Amino acid sequence: MASLLVALVMLVMLRCQGAAGRDPPTVTIPDQGTVMGMYMKMFRTQRVVAYLGLPYAQAPVAEKRFTPPVVDNLPSWEGVKNATSPAPHCWHMPRDTHRRHNQLFMELIQMNDDAGTERQYDEDCLFLNIYIPDKNRMPAIVCIVHALESVAAVEGPRGSGRKAIGKPSVANTVPSYGVAIFPPVKDPVVRPRLRDQINCTNYAGSGTAIVRAVSGRSSTNLVPAASQCVATTMPTDGYSVLVTFPTGDFDGDTPFTLNPFQMVFKQKIIVVTVGYRLGIFGFFTSVDGEAPGNFGLMDQSAALLWVKRNIRLFNGNEESITIMGHGTGAICVGLHLMSGEWTDDMFHKAILMSGSVLMDSSVRPAKQYASALDELATAFGCFRRPTTKLMDCLRRVDAQILAENSPPIEWGPVIDRGLSNTTTPFISDHPNMLVHQGKLRKVPLLIGHTDMEEVLELTMGDVVEHGLGVEMFETLLGDVVMNDLAEMDFNETLCGGNMDIVMEAVHYQYKPYPPTTDPLALRRKYIEFATERKYVAPTIELAMHMSQQADTYVYRFDIKPRTAVALKDIPEWVGVPHNFELIFLWGMPYWLALADQMQWDSADKRVADIVMTMWANFAKFTNPTQVGVYIRWEKFTVTEPGVLIIDRSFNMSDHTTMSFGAVKFWNHYYPSVINFAAQCCNATFSGSASKHLASGVAVVLCAVLLQSFAYVHTRFLLVRPT
Repeated sequence: MASLLVALVMLVMLRCQGAAGRDPPTVTIPDQGTVMGMYMKMFRTQRVVAYLGLPYAQAPVAEKRFTPPVVDNLPSWEGVKNATSPAPHCWHMPRDTHRRHNQLFMELIQMNDDAGTERQYDEDCLFLNIYIPDKNRMPAIVCIVHALESVAAVEGPRGSGRKAIGKPSVANTVPSYGVAIFPPVKDPVVRPRLRDQINCTNYAGSGTAIVRAVSGRSSTNLVPAASQCVATTMPTDGYSVLVTFPTGDFDGDTPFTLNPFQMVFKQKIIVVTVGYRLGIFGFFTSVDGEAPGNFGLMDQSAALLWVKRNIRLFNGNEESITIMGHGTGAICVGLHLMSGEWTDDMFHKAILMSGSVLMDSSVRPAKQYASALDELATAFGCFRRPTTKLMDCLRRVDAQILAENSPPIEWGPVIDRGLSNTTTPFISDHPNMLVHQGKLRKVPLLIGHTDMEEVLELTMGDVVEHGLGVEMFETLLGDVVMNDLAEMDFNETLCGGNMDIVMEAVHYQYKPYPPTTDPLALRRKYIEFATERKYVAPTIELAMHMSQQADTYVYRFDIKPRTAVALKDIPEWVGVPHNFELIFLWGMPYWLALADQMQWDSADKRVADIVMTMWANFAKFTNPTQVGVYIRWEKFTVTEPGVLIIDRSFNMSDHTTMSFGAVKFWNHYYPSVINFAAQCCNATFSGSASKHLASGVAVVLCAVLLQSFAYVHTRFLLVRPT
């Protein structure tokens, strides 16, 4: 008897019926009311639950325009509110043209029949959507009967005692008969196979049974229900939650959030999408105490607060919330990492895709908008001063007129310290300063970029399409350098020689050696220059700091779809442009209808499965390869800064696939050269009495810098992390 192990595991579930034969899902939200969601169906057996257009703050209209979101006395209703239709999008400043990567990606999305519907806009737009795994696919009770000594029952399909295909800490779903019987098992499965996840229930016949899972959670206690039976609802923690902020621009380019159905259905996590104010509505600042700006970021914090308080009602785990953003959404996530009390304890992990809070464009000084206020006053016939009159006037302007007729101002996040009479600053200093001061939330981070983020912006016209000449190559590099110097009040007329110093530094890093006139080689070097400067360097810099306090994983996305129509109008030589990794993240090969009855390549579906699994694993367990994939993705550390190269091989980076010399150049050496050039200029031309002396000193210092450059930069190139 001692060696005989007999276990009967009963998985008691609600029977899966057709959507037409089921009552609509409902949830009652305290202080707001009851909402009715819907079942979203894709194919015959795939189904998730959705609640659309849930208000998380008061409508930011009338006197609430240009103010932080109000989260007290939330909108409420009598009876049952229909939450089956999307809420209007927030107004933003329309553009006649879109950035090339956004334009092509939106054209791809609009191949789908449902994507071409006209968008609705409203200033009352602070709503969120929640997508949840269908609970009828989820087990409720586990019962172990007649355990004699030690029972090791591994859940799985009917008749299986050694294989598991399901969620950690949750028994696998079973057919409609709702019962699975397992044969005796001597030992639990200890090594999961590809796409397998394991739960083992050990019970010695007395005391408290323990569920141990490979999920990393130590145990979940089972409450004895009878002398020979232990029963519990296994998913005690609820689903992990992924809160996403839409990609696009802060000020105008159309934001979009992709269909999360496949992520929710396949990975069994909750996805929450958030609408927040954009453009003048979300980032207007009066540059004084009346309107600090950053209202769009405050909206996101209000949404996170709502999720934290209420997601348990939707079978979510309020202690497992991951925030994720792409592009400007990634910048938002980065700002939440350093926003202090605005988002304290509201999230537990962060994912930044194709954007970093350390990018040059992430924040602006508020004083930059002083002239914009003059333009607004003129455009709408308002008094410019006092500020209260200007704001009262702008609040009376119809929202659509304000959105469509405002001057072309690039609104975005500002450093708002000292700008508010009533609220704590959201961005108390420049992100670079906050990062170096260690003012970061200590949460696990997943961050990365594609191999050719800006390539579609650089390939306008036949010149770049067919390569670059030497003169054009140097002109393009010079334009970037001049822009960097201009931001430091650099006078090109007076300090042209100092610009030469900076150009020498850039040429040393990026001019091909030996010299070449090959237009394709020069084009490749310029794309490297643009990608490494804007994306790679700030991504790695943030990872360096975050990895010192929490688990950090870094990737580079190199894989393009094999389905040709998905890359329509993209040259064959182009790598992965901005946005196009989202094809895999949101499982588009499973749901996006293509033109001319074309079908997605099966290889694209396999890659989508892998990417969705890794991102969901991070949200659930922190480790992206915890279960379901056989991929080695090492943690990123200061001493071993490994990057997962997401291509057909999925290998960790080495010195041939990742240029840390370029990262050092942009993060450490280039800023020093820029600062020197600007300071040299200021020293040379400030004050007539010392002009000649300062000029002479500057010339000597510049010469010393140039002489030392080759040695210092060679050290950067040679000393790469292993």
